[in-house]
Amino acid sequence: MSLLEEVCIQGIRSFGPENPQRIELSTPVTLILGPNGTGKTTIIECLKYAVTGDLPPGAKSGASFIHDPKLAHSVEVKAKVALRLRDVKNSPLVVARNLVATQRGTAKQPSLKTLDGTIKRLSPTGEVISHSYRGVGIDKEAKAVKERFDDLFASSRYVKALDTIRKSKLEEETNAKIYRSELKHLSRSREEAIQAKSQRIDTERALDDQMKILSKVNEELDPISTKLTLYRKKYKELVQHQADARTDEELKDAIEKAGESLAEKYRSSSVAERDLRQLQTSISTKEQNRSDLIIQRTQLDIKVKQQEEALKRRDEILEELCVELKIYEVAEKFGSTDNIAAADVETVRKHLEAALRRAESQMESTKISVESDSRRAQKIVDEARSALVRVEQSINSQEAALADNEKEMADVELKLQQAKSAGSELERINKRLTEAIETRELLESSKSEAQIRKSAEEAQAELSSCENSITIIDNQIVEAQRSAMANHERSMLESSRKAAIETAKKIRNRSLDLLEQIFGGEPIPPVCTDGSQNLNSLPKAFNERFDELVRSSRTAQQNLNMLQRNLSKLETEMSFKRKQLHEKEDALRVMEERLISACGSVNLQQELDNLMSRKKQLERDCEIEEGGLHLWKKFRDRLVNESACPLCHRGFENIEKRIATMPHDLNTKRKALQQMVAQYETFIELKPHINKFAELQETELPALKAEVQATQSSLEKLQNEITNFEKEFQAVTSLNAELERLMAVRTRITSNLADLSGQLPICKEALTKAENDKQRLTKAESDAKAVALAEWQEWRDRSRQVKEACDAAVFETDGGESLRDHLKRVTEELAELDASTEGLKSAVATTSKCIEDLRTEIANHKIIQRELEDCVRLRETRSQLSLLNVRVQVIQRQIDVCQSGISESIDLEDHINNLSNEEERLRSQKQVINDKIMQLRTELRILESNLATKYRDAEAEYLKKMYELKTTEMTATDLQRYYQALDRAIIAYHVEKMNEVNKIIRELWRTTYRGNDIDHIKICSEEEPLAANVSASRTRRTYNYRVVMVKANPNPVLTGGGKQARLASTETQIDMRGRCSAGQKVLASLVIRLALAEVFCLQCGVLALDEPTTNLDRENIESLAYALTEYVSSPSGDTSTD
Repeated sequence: MSLLEEVCIQGIRSFGPENPQRIELSTPVTLILGPNGTGKTTIIECLKYAVTGDLPPGAKSGASFIHDPKLAHSVEVKAKVALRLRDVKNSPLVVARNLVATQRGTAKQPSLKTLDGTIKRLSPTGEVISHSYRGVGIDKEAKAVKERFDDLFASSRYVKALDTIRKSKLEEETNAKIYRSELKHLSRSREEAIQAKSQRIDTERALDDQMKILSKVNEELDPISTKLTLYRKKYKELVQHQADARTDEELKDAIEKAGESLAEKYRSSSVAERDLRQLQTSISTKEQNRSDLIIQRTQLDIKVKQQEEALKRRDEILEELCVELKIYEVAEKFGSTDNIAAADVETVRKHLEAALRRAESQMESTKISVESDSRRAQKIVDEARSALVRVEQSINSQEAALADNEKEMADVELKLQQAKSAGSELERINKRLTEAIETRELLESSKSEAQIRKSAEEAQAELSSCENSITIIDNQIVEAQRSAMANHERSMLESSRKAAIETAKKIRNRSLDLLEQIFGGEPIPPVCTDGSQNLNSLPKAFNERFDELVRSSRTAQQNLNMLQRNLSKLETEMSFKRKQLHEKEDALRVMEERLISACGSVNLQQELDNLMSRKKQLERDCEIEEGGLHLWKKFRDRLVNESACPLCHRGFENIEKRIATMPHDLNTKRKALQQMVAQYETFIELKPHINKFAELQETELPALKAEVQATQSSLEKLQNEITNFEKEFQAVTSLNAELERLMAVRTRITSNLADLSGQLPICKEALTKAENDKQRLTKAESDAKAVALAEWQEWRDRSRQVKEACDAAVFETDGGESLRDHLKRVTEELAELDASTEGLKSAVATTSKCIEDLRTEIANHKIIQRELEDCVRLRETRSQLSLLNVRVQVIQRQIDVCQSGISESIDLEDHINNLSNEEERLRSQKQVINDKIMQLRTELRILESNLATKYRDAEAEYLKKMYELKTTEMTATDLQRYYQALDRAIIAYHVEKMNEVNKIIRELWRTTYRGNDIDHIKICSEEEPLAANVSASRTRRTYNYRVVMVKANPNPVLTGGGKQARLASTETQIDMRGRCSAGQKVLASLVIRLALAEVFCLQCGVLALDEPTTNLDRENIESLAYALTEYVSSPSGDTSTD
């Protein structure tokens, strides 16, 4: 538990700014006693300010909280409040707050500035601190009580939390809508990526098929090429063998012809090779162009397909938009023609943009109208609610004022009646007194005292005998009546007696206040009671009291006259002493100003001592200067006239300069010494004044002030006594005037109450209507806003779809040519290039064949020539003839074998030609297959490029956006659940805390209150009803609080029926505001404060009570003291408040 140890106050209200005042606080209770104006409330306000930082009520800017600079005769006053305490861990903690007030110029109020506060160790605290019972709120308006309990429950923070959750939920729902629209486009990209992947798989499959076909063609082409190679080789061998079988002459001719033919073939071969190189260069160029054209054609084919699909999708979207936008002249063209003109597309886009602008303008206008309607509806609701609250408060205040007025009127009328009856009684008594005085004077003049006493005794004896006779006769009459009319007369006498007793009691009670004033603190005799009491006791006592009051009135009049004389004397003495005090203060101020102007301070003796020491120092300096000047001159003259050393011939410039400056310094110091001597003489002249100044300041002024204060207190005491005496004589007149005023006020309040009662149903009806209109407008506006937003989002999505479709449908080349025209031109160029390439290939084949033949022929001619030359040489040598013949035979046989290798029915050349044609056909087929493979590879490369760039993240983005959408939807759902859970938790917390507070209030009230008109009190919290068409999650929950007093019904009520019937007690609740007394109000405020401190202050509970027994009677004061004692002395675990 935290403990307050000490508080230090400086410069706050009546606490002066010079010396801090410290107050040590005891544990667990500190009781501060003192008369009015001694600063008890200031201490409590300082405690509150140190703990919470809140200024006292009515302090406004806080300037009235600090010590007034005018009272301190200063421009600036610094204030400080420091509090030393121990926290729940018993650790010391010091909190200090500093203030400064500055009085600037002619400003009415000083300006307040808060300086930096200091805290040695920070620890979380919670406190409920009260200035007095007036801040409790029982007698305040419902709005103030509601604000106080809302602060205790921190409802604004919970409301902000609920609003934040609701706004977050709306944001998440809006994000979910945006994610759904984005998900549509991402799903379209995902589908296109899936389609591209399937196309890639189909292209790869087609490429594999073409590769298989190419392998089959190669398998067919290889054997044919091998056979042709073999046939060509054998043909060469055959030609060689035929050449070997010729004669010598033929050989010589063949050699000559071979040489000529060889030269010719060399020339033809060179020409053919040159042509072949040119043709091969052209073929390679055209092949490269052909490859580029094939790739370009493949790309164009893909783009044309995409364009056709985009055009188809664009036409579908445009057709739907034309139908929806009612563009019928363009909608008819979609069914009649294949392609739509660009102008028609531009027309649709313009209509779409116009529709989008209309949707945007409609959404903006809807937002503006929604906001304006909402503000207007809220303004109407606020005005209606404030009007209703004003009317209710006016009605309550008028009813309370009317009740108070009636009560005051009844009191005034009663006092007037009592005053009138007392006045008439007083006149009668005065008259009887006058008669008695006259009778006494007459008797005194006629008879002596002994005779009078004797006559009185005789009269008294005669009176006693008469009374005895009357008593006997009365007894006899009573007996006779009882015997004659016993029952009838007895009942009549009883009723008469009771009526008389009641009348006497009423008269006595009606005049009770006046009798109490007359008899003072003595007991008042009864008017009429039993027969054992004297019937004349009240008149006799009244006469005696009247005589006493007449004597006391005369004494009071004399005292009043004497007091007035004393007052005049004291006023004269007071004015004289004040005049004398002002003269002394003026003289003191003049002396002080003269001293300050002369020496700079009031302490003259200290300044005189300082001046004396400086004067002595200057005198010494002057003597030193004079002696030094004389000494320097003496040594200079001696050194000049008596130079003993011939080497020391030097000048004395420095000494001359020093001697020249010394008179000037000496004159300066002498002038300063003269000034000090003059100032010293002035100080000596002022020395008698300083003694007088000290005497005035220390002796005469305090004595005069004490005398003035004593005279002022005596004067105030006399004035109070005179005022009390004068008030007693003016009571009846003031009561009459008050009665007339209260009658007028009653009439006015009654008329105002009637008017306000008539306005109350109108205001309630207007408030209900305004709230219903606001709720209807809120719902309609939210629906309109949602519809406008949905329409705008739909038009925006459609505009984006149209733009994407149109952009996808427009593919143009660099020269502005369309894709189809470009594709057609590329196809034609490719056909022309294929034709020229085929011609070149055929020319190359021909040229190659020719070159090959020429090379073969050249090689054969070389061989033949060489062989022929060899044959010539062999034939020249006869020695080798046999060998040649044998060789001829061998060659002949080989020729026969070669001729026998081919069937006679088959022509060799035709067979070779067929094989060549077949080879050419297979090579052409291979070329076509290679072109298809190149085209497929190009398509595959383009698809892979799109999948790697355009559609690379399509699947991931789709899944990411899907995850975001699902998580956003789940977040919105969770936020709705959190909203409901927090709302239910707030309600449960509120109910729990209110039950705890009411339980403690019930126990404390029953322990403290000693009356029997209220069983207990409690705080009722009522939730404001919600409209039927408004969701509870969208409306803030608000509670109204009121303090009621509960009285149990003494007669139990039978509940249930049959065997389940049982008796149950019922309770009646009545609003305490306006119906409770001042003492009940004080007690209820204290009890409620204690209960709130017990429930809400868990760490540090501080309860400061300023005069808590105000308006309480003795019994309730004692019970409150007992309850506080029990509360404070309870164990630390049961309570949290000091």
